[in-house]
Amino acid sequence: MPTNLWPTPGVGDGAAEAIPAPTFLIIGAMKTGTTSLYHYLAHHPQVHMPRQKEIDFFSEPAIWRLGWEWYLGQFASAPSSAVAIGEASTSYTKFPEFSDVPRRIAERLPRVRLVYLIRHPVERIHSQYAHHVLMGDERRPISEALLADPRYLNTSQYAMQLEQYLRYFDRDQILIVQAEHLRSVRRTTVRRIFTFLGIDPEWTSPVIDQEFYQTAERWWVPPTVRRARRLRGFRRLVHSSWPWLARLRRRTLERVAATGSAIPAAITGDVQRWLEDRLRDDVRRLRQYMGEDFDGWGLA
Repeated sequence: MPTNLWPTPGVGDGAAEAIPAPTFLIIGAMKTGTTSLYHYLAHHPQVHMPRQKEIDFFSEPAIWRLGWEWYLGQFASAPSSAVAIGEASTSYTKFPEFSDVPRRIAERLPRVRLVYLIRHPVERIHSQYAHHVLMGDERRPISEALLADPRYLNTSQYAMQLEQYLRYFDRDQILIVQAEHLRSVRRTTVRRIFTFLGIDPEWTSPVIDQEFYQTAERWWVPPTVRRARRLRGFRRLVHSSWPWLARLRRRTLERVAATGSAIPAAITGDVQRWLEDRLRDDVRRLRQYMGEDFDGWGLA
């Protein structure tokens, strides 16, 4: 039974019905394998996660305004047998774009466990750029975009992001996982995560040999629909329009399969050196939070 339980508002004293709140959060980083980890965890019989991977409650102002009861409602279907309840929102480690996230989490979930995935910072930036291109949110050449938009660099400054949380949480509440390990020694890494969350580490997910990419499943959705999903009535809109959306998805993916999709150019030359120079100090600081075998991806 999860330990994070909140009384249902409006229920009389002595008869409060306990409703579950998350016991863990996957807080990012973006493009580090959080979608795959979400699926590995969601299949575990002792875990409950909402069908929507990224709730963004603690980061997005419009969603935060929906209120705490709305957030808890996302976990209302958790069975009583669930040992760990959680969600995965990569916007939780996008400081300073979203600057108040750790405090909000600490005020509502002071005992929560946090899983933070990290990846070679320059490779992660390239993957984020590709994501935005496929989603139609980025049209600038890669060299121009990375120099002009600080969000690419900020999200890869893992020590800076982690230090925002260490102001509110003990270090032992945060598990840092390298995406490279999740890929190359997946079963060992997943067992480590399971142990951290207090669930059976010997259970093997039926999808453990698969990798999941959220961008490939989302980018076909029209921008107007992507914006609408932030609204209260979005689920009703989706259900009423589902046949139309399904046909659009099928046609779009068929077109991509027939024509292929452009892969953004690699980061090279002066831009590569510019990024590495600005990341080096952050990687050095990250060392103090990692094990002795952390090599800093050769950057520091």
